[in-house]
Amino acid sequence: MNVETILFYEWCQFAACLFSLIALLAIWWHIGKKQNEFGQVWLALSILCWSFSILAEVYFTLSNIQSNFLVEGFGSVLILLNSLFRLLALPWFRCLPKPIVHIIKSPYWLYIIGIPFLFSLLPIPNKKSNHFSDWIFLVGVAGLTSLILLEVVTN
Repeated sequence: MNVETILFYEWCQFAACLFSLIALLAIWWHIGKKQNEFGQVWLALSILCWSFSILAEVYFTLSNIQSNFLVEGFGSVLILLNSLFRLLALPWFRCLPKPIVHIIKSPYWLYIIGIPFLFSLLPIPNKKSNHFSDWIFLVGVAGLTSLILLEVVTN
């Protein structure tokens, strides 16, 4: 695929993300701010991370950087932040699945999502080595930590 086509779609996706970001912040400004609700802000930050990842792709496409480590590492951090902000928005949602409402609304929610997030950042500097066993170990530790926190919340 040629570079112009890739750039066209990346710029279109960036424009759509900016529109969504402005729309969410406008909704929060007119409605959420009065109700002391910050779910839209967390979702807007998630979209902002996605927008930055698109801009990074545009930059790396235009600059012809050959380092996959730099491109993938930067993209991984932004995608993880995107997911973190979406999870931070969950407690503000009104319609949540009944089996997990008590977990999301608990004071431990920040730990349940924060600790695995920190563990998921650890392999990024070492991403160029592609050690599958390191990934498995870190996912296991993050999963075990989450299960322990879930056990504390449910009891």
